[in-house]
Amino acid sequence: MRRLGWLPLGVLAGVLARPAAAEDLVIVGQTGMTVEGMSFDRLVIEDSQDITIRDCTFAAADGAVASITGSTNVLVEDCDIDGLVDACTGLDMSGNTSVTIRGTTIHDIADDGIQVGASTDMLFERNTIAHLYGVGTDSGGTCYNGHSDGFEVYDVQDSAFVGNFVFDVRSTSAFFMGNWDESAPCRNLTLVNNVFYTPDSGFVIYVHYVDGMKLYNNTFWQGVYGGLAVGPSVTGLDVFDNILHSVNFNHSGVGPDPAEHRFDYNLLADDGQGYPGGGGHDVIAADPVFAGVPAIGGAPVEAPSVEMFALGDGSPAIDVGLAGGDAPETDLFGNARADHPDVANGGAGPIDYADLGAIEAMGVPPAGDESGGNESTDDAGPESDGASDDDSASASGTAAGSEGDDGGVDSGGEETGTDDGGAADASSSGCGCSGGPGGTAPSSALLVWLAARWRRRSARSCVSASPSSTARRS
Repeated sequence: MRRLGWLPLGVLAGVLARPAAAEDLVIVGQTGMTVEGMSFDRLVIEDSQDITIRDCTFAAADGAVASITGSTNVLVEDCDIDGLVDACTGLDMSGNTSVTIRGTTIHDIADDGIQVGASTDMLFERNTIAHLYGVGTDSGGTCYNGHSDGFEVYDVQDSAFVGNFVFDVRSTSAFFMGNWDESAPCRNLTLVNNVFYTPDSGFVIYVHYVDGMKLYNNTFWQGVYGGLAVGPSVTGLDVFDNILHSVNFNHSGVGPDPAEHRFDYNLLADDGQGYPGGGGHDVIAADPVFAGVPAIGGAPVEAPSVEMFALGDGSPAIDVGLAGGDAPETDLFGNARADHPDVANGGAGPIDYADLGAIEAMGVPPAGDESGGNESTDDAGPESDGASDDDSASASGTAAGSEGDDGGVDSGGEETGTDDGGAADASSSGCGCSGGPGGTAPSSALLVWLAARWRRRSARSCVSASPSSTARRS
């Protein structure tokens, strides 16, 4: 175990020699530390502040692969968290303030991708969460519960989820809000520019026990039961400019409250699940005309990539959105809103041509435009960037026995949804990146260009090909 709460023998002047074999990275009671470009079994951060973990890999086959508790001003960026199929949780977080998880891939987990509770000022941005197998003690696994969620969120305040891609969740949902403690609701959450695609889950997203929640320009597509399920004790809900499988109030036995639940300018594939209607500007269409994903009744895409959710020509979601206010000025890739020349503008706000969903229709990209990076949406949520390089003491270490991969060290409640998860095949085909833009996508100039704009992961930060499930959810 690599414990950074103290210095082991042989470590001088803050320089830590890296062992030949991976081991845990444990940071306890530390201030101002950066770890970059290294591989470990687990990550544990406790009671620390101003910590940066960047471009690291973590892999473990039980418990939580990574955990952050009781810490402030932490940044985890461009990392890979691999549960090796059997780990119960990818990233477990509680009791934190001002933590940012950015550009990180979490995959091959038996239960939840990210669990976060009792925390404030959190930012989850441009992460990929995939291959969650829903395997608990009730289906032959070792994890309690075993009802997989991409994000499981409870008692979280003033936080944002921006530009995340969640897919291949074989149980409950891409996003689940804790329903086991009504006395500790979430408050002031923002979700913008996310793509959640979970054909094997119950609903794509469950919203309950929250006071203040904004859903803008998300794509929540294809759950077994539907898209957005609204449950009890939900106040201050704003849902605008999204592409949704459906909105369902019936599942939890509650009814819509127009004073607290505000909907408009959304595209719904199915408006027959208790959707209360909005201000008259919704689009009802089974097919948003995605570039690589079929209409709601179509066969699920087995190896989706985020650019498959770009809007194709003829999409009814083009140029009909509400701009201004809380709507993001840029899309998931950092593109500004663009007026599609072949579509009559039907939107509203400062501009009348914003699109619905997470990806703006850009038409034919300029020749030679390969500018990369999924740019940060600065006005969409907390600006906690963790410890900067200027804040942290810097000391580079040489990896003993490494193979050229140098790195440096600077000093629950039961859910509703499908739950009969099958055992997963532990084999993988390496980095074809089925989840990110390195994966197979339709061969169009638009998708190639969009793929270049998604933040490129290193080869070790790719999501491996999805093991086949024993049974598709029904």
